[in-house]
Amino acid sequence: MTLQTALRHAPATLLLCLLAVPAFGQSLDSADYQKLDRAQKRNLLWKAITEGDPYDMEKLPTKGAITGALRLIWGKFSLRSTFDDDLDIRPKRFKVFHRWGTAVKVRWEVAQPGIVGGLLGTQPARHPYTGVFKDGTVGIARLSLGLGDVKKLWAPGIGVKLFVDGQPSVNILAIPRAGAQPTKNFMAPNLDTKIDPTPLDGFLKWAAKADPTHRKTDNVAAINAKGEAVANPKSPFRLEFRPGTSIQYSGTPHWGFEDFRVSLQRIPAGTVLYEVWAVSDDAHVKPVKIARLRTESAFAATKFQDRELHFKHVR
Repeated sequence: MTLQTALRHAPATLLLCLLAVPAFGQSLDSADYQKLDRAQKRNLLWKAITEGDPYDMEKLPTKGAITGALRLIWGKFSLRSTFDDDLDIRPKRFKVFHRWGTAVKVRWEVAQPGIVGGLLGTQPARHPYTGVFKDGTVGIARLSLGLGDVKKLWAPGIGVKLFVDGQPSVNILAIPRAGAQPTKNFMAPNLDTKIDPTPLDGFLKWAAKADPTHRKTDNVAAINAKGEAVANPKSPFRLEFRPGTSIQYSGTPHWGFEDFRVSLQRIPAGTVLYEVWAVSDDAHVKPVKIARLRTESAFAATKFQDRELHFKHVR
């Protein structure tokens, strides 16, 4: 191709390049993005997270989310979309809860107890739950504090975004069953999709028209990793996220003396962050380990994952 020909076709070539490389704010909320396979969607979203205004780890924002009644009232207008919006991102917004966090790529690995567990009666050889629970998939998790680094209100939580082919992601939310924790070790408490009543229940019911104590996971059981609807879905009554029993750190975490995001950044890729147990509403049925949540990257604390990354809550 001569130089003259190249210059003549340059505008068209540039346009094709721009179309091939989608901008974060436009591609991640488009129908074309939803049609991608699970790995492609995670790659695009992770690129947006890691390149979306990374924080200086020595100057992390720490101000608590709740500083007055006006912010709680304003939260009514933003909380509803948390339950209504299927997208993986939302426009930049003020968050009432879980304002500060850090994200990591994860894999939902299905636990297979095998023959021994079945023979001993401790667990079924295969758990009975359907959809993504049965298939496993890739995901992104965000670990955050419910009300920020506030004394006596220190409540860690996790949002897990699980990707499926050609359909919106399915999401799981969990916090400690008893709410605020006496320890500032983020990885100490179990996290649960069903919690005890809290003083904020009335506000949450008013603001979001949802049960604030139970984040059901029927949506995860209703679709498989290929994006296909499940004919007879079966989901757990609730889930427990139990911290991995052999978490190794690249350096000693100083829980409570350094920002929790700095401590979590010491967890390397390949770590089993949580073991996931399914709990029946029948007290006579023992919990069953159904999955492991394994990290596939380092943690990333950025403004994008704090302000725009979205986890749909299920009513």
